[in-house]
Amino acid sequence: MDKNKIIEQTIHLAQKKGWEKTSVREISKEIGYSTIKIYSDFGGKDGLLKEIQRKGFKGLKEVYLTSIDKGTDAADQ
Repeated sequence: MDKNKIIEQTIHLAQKKGWEKTSVREISKEIGYSTIKIYSDFGGKDGLLKEIQRKGFKGLKEVYLTSIDKGTDAADQ
């Protein structure tokens, strides 16, 4: 499983339970890999959260830039 799939599965699980109540053990069970996979790819739950945030801000930036390109006046943007 690649990192993006792990991130997507983690987001799905955290949306159901909340981030604070989601453990690395539960994440690894959800993706079908050992907890070692999470730690080796992300350094743990905090590293995984940083990757989720990075992905979210990247998506937000893309939406923002697309909206700027579409509108010609400030009100449309």
